[in-house]
Amino acid sequence: MKLINSKQIGYLALVFTLPIAAQQELEEPQEPQTELERPYEIVVTPTLSRAGLRDLISNVEEDFYEKFNELNTDDSYDIVCYKYNPTMSHISRRVCEPTFMLKYRGDNASQATFLLGSGSVSTRSSGLASLKTEQQLFSENKKNYERLQELMEEFTQTDTEFRQIGEVLGELKYRLETYGLDK
Repeated sequence: MKLINSKQIGYLALVFTLPIAAQQELEEPQEPQTELERPYEIVVTPTLSRAGLRDLISNVEEDFYEKFNELNTDDSYDIVCYKYNPTMSHISRRVCEPTFMLKYRGDNASQATFLLGSGSVSTRSSGLASLKTEQQLFSENKKNYERLQELMEEFTQTDTEFRQIGEVLGELKYRLETYGLDK
C-alpha cells in the first residue's frame, strides 16, 4: 500500500477515513495503530491541477488493483495496468484490464497472424484473418466481466481496506469530472 504523505503533495486539504475509525477514536484512547490497521488515506492539495489529479488517480488505482489482486485467488481475473501508444498517435494512454482480456486479445492477434501467414488467398480475402474489434472482444468475454464485477462487489463488502481505497478512488474521479465547476 502506498501512502502519499504531506511532504509529497503539500498542505492537507482532504483526508478520507472510515467513520468507524473516527468513532473508535472518540470512544477511548488506544495504542497507536500499526501500518496495517490504519485507514487508507490520501492527501489532496487545494491547488492540485488536472494533471496532478490524474496522476493521483493513477496511484490510487494502482493501490486498488494491487489490493484486488491480493484478495483474488483466480489469476485470470487479476488486473494489470500498462501504457501504450494507440495507432496513429504519439500520446501514450494508460489502461487497466483483467488478465483474461489480455490473453484473449493476444490469442486473437496470434490467430489472425497465423491465418495471414498461411499463404491461402481464400483465407485472407474471406476476412477470417482479421482482428476483432474492442466491442467484439468485450462481448465475447461478457461472462468473465460479470464474474469480475461480482468479485469486486464481494471484496467491497468483505474487506475494509479495499472498500476504503475504492471510496477514495471514487471521490478523486468525481473531483476530476467536476474540476473547475465549483468556481
